[in-house]
Amino acid sequence: MEFIKQWFSALIAVLFLSQIATMMLPDGQIAKYVRLVVGLLIMLMVLKPIFALTHTQTNFYQNYFETGQWLDKNKRNKLDSQTEQIAVAKEFQNKLGVHIKAHVHSLSIPYDAKEVVVNIDDNPKSSGFLNIREIRMTMVEKTPSNGKIIVQTKQKPMKMSELDKTVIMDSLSRAYNIPKEHIIMN
Repeated sequence: MEFIKQWFSALIAVLFLSQIATMMLPDGQIAKYVRLVVGLLIMLMVLKPIFALTHTQTNFYQNYFETGQWLDKNKRNKLDSQTEQIAVAKEFQNKLGVHIKAHVHSLSIPYDAKEVVVNIDDNPKSSGFLNIREIRMTMVEKTPSNGKIIVQTKQKPMKMSELDKTVIMDSLSRAYNIPKEHIIMN
């Protein structure tokens, strides 16, 4: 519901500003181009909820990490000591592992990440502080969720198809901005 409120208020703001912009422009060649750009902008704003419904998972992760990967530069500068920064980095690393596990689970593949180990740059003095260096995952087959509880005593060795590996690697690479070579699956 919050998304709809935000979308509607942004749409009203764009419509209002576009009307002001078109009223202030004199008639002529440039007015045609401005109306075209404004029309395209309004059309994109109207279609935004449809794009959001089809790409919900991707947009969540993309927005989540584009907004500063939990700490923007201003907050990083405010942290007093190096030990606090390292503690924050460890907490971020743990939360990131949980998010990656959930991300893999949401993919339409027959595998889940049983264990996820994320290696990040935890040196506060580094320019790449909190950037992901490597993701290591132990993959298992998804268990059917038909309401029955299945207890497995042993995990069978499995061979993932190259297509499934590619799907996982492409998705994680896009969502977490990490090269595919730094994603390792067992």
